[in-house]
Amino acid sequence: MKRRFLFMLLVSMLLLLLSSGLAEAKNGGDGVVTSISFDYLSKAQSSILVNTNNTISVKGETRAYTNVEKIAVTVYLEKKNGSNWTVVKSWYNCNYDDSNVISIGTSGTLSSGTYRVRSYHRIDTDGIIETTDSYTNQQTI
Repeated sequence: MKRRFLFMLLVSMLLLLLSSGLAEAKNGGDGVVTSISFDYLSKAQSSILVNTNNTISVKGETRAYTNVEKIAVTVYLEKKNGSNWTVVKSWYNCNYDDSNVISIGTSGTLSSGTYRVRSYHRIDTDGIIETTDSYTNQQTI
């Protein structure tokens, strides 16, 4: 009887953990984050394009399965400095009562170096906040 109770308690705790909305994300290096257990967030993506005039165009996109109260993305263009990344410029956009938001921008002329884009994705709805980051591969100019 005691063993059955402990087993049921363990199963209940496991189910509670799985249904609690804990989010785990993987970034495959292509700028797309694949969510495992987000309730609202369906897409979190960053992209980078190096232009011929030593500028970089960036894009960040956040998408939800359905309309949410607030959906936002902040896109950071970052430059590698040793083993760290320094923000060069950022762009922000948000929408209300929507399921998608995109932020795009182009830098000014950049010095030589290694750059990437990091996007911070956020959804606020029904008292729930879901966030994640997505990254692009590094680009050298």
